Order: sequence, then C-alpha cells, then structure tokens
Amino acid sequence: MQADTFMDKWTKILYAISFMCRGTAQVWAGNKTTAVIDGMSQTHTLNEFLACVERTFGDLDRARTVYTQLHELKMEQGITTEDYTAQLEMLAGRTGFNDAVLEDAYIQGLPNLILQKVFAQTMLPKGLEKWKTVIHNLDRLHHGLMELRQSTGQSNTSTGQTHLSTTTTTGQSTPAVVLLPQTLDTSAPMDVD
Repeated sequence: MQADTFMDKWTKILYAISFMCRGTAQVWAGNKTTAVIDGMSQTHTLNEFLACVERTFGDLDRARTVYTQLHELKMEQGITTEDYTAQLEMLAGRTGFNDAVLEDAYIQGLPNLILQKVFAQTMLPKGLEKWKTVIHNLDRLHHGLMELRQSTGQSNTSTGQTHLSTTTTTGQSTPAVVLLPQTLDTSAPMDVD
C-alpha cells in the first residue's frame, strides 16, 4: 500500500480488514471494523494491525511446524540440488538448529542413488557445507553427462544397465538386463606394506 493512497491511518486499517471476508476471519474483521468506527480500537497503526492479524491467525507452534517441514523435506525427481538446498536453508533460517542437525536432515532427504554415489567415494564429506558442495557437484556432473548423451544420441545408461530385448520361444519380446562393469574409485593411493 502506498502511504498517500489513504486519508488517514484508520482507512488503511479498514482497507486491509475489507479483504477478510470468510469464516472466522470475517467475524474477527467485523469486530475490528466496529471497534475502529466506534473509536475503541486498540490498534493505532497498520503495522500494529498486521501484528495483531499474525498473532490471531498465525502459526501457533512455528518451531514445531518448521521442524516437521524440515524432516519431511525430500529431494525428489525434478528438483535440482539448488532448489533442494535453498528449501533447506529457508527452513534452517527459521530454526535454531545447529549445523549437525541440519546436516542430518539434509542427508536424510537425499535420494538413495545420490547417497550411494557419495558413499562410494573414498572419504565422506565432513560438515553441512561440504555435503552441499559434493551433492551440487554430483548433480552438475549428472546433468553434464545427460546433455552429452543427448547431444551424441546415446541412450541413458547412467544406472550401469543396458536394456536389450530378447525373444522367447513363444515369439514374444521381453527385456533383458545386462550389467555393465563398474569402475572403482582408484584416486587414492593404495597402502602397500
């Protein structure tokens, strides 16, 4: 709202109240409107009115709600690591949780395929920021690989499986799965005694 749009502070408040037109909010707004018109309102500024609306209709247990949202947060298909991390950081900003709790919540929300890639490395990330970096890098590598495959016309074999078709004795075509060899991470030197 622009300050010069309204004649005085009361018209600002009445204008805001006018949008509360259903259910319990409508009854509450009617009582507030009567109080303003009768000059009995305890609210004297728009900010005070908005704070009163928040106290009356806001979340009664904000910490519990954020805690629940944080633990229900999952990185699902179609969500980028940037979006997942941003959602976690938004929720983290509303809590007083330390980095260890946030790191646990971040890890718990990751898909198993990503976790398998992280745990296949020679060392696990230590701390929330390192986890974010590793997950972001894995996501960028995955997207780069998908773009490369798409540009070269290769099929999606990111799971290490190639789907072929075999024909049964009845003449029906059924898929066969051939596992491709997996290469191990050999970037760390071996300890030879």
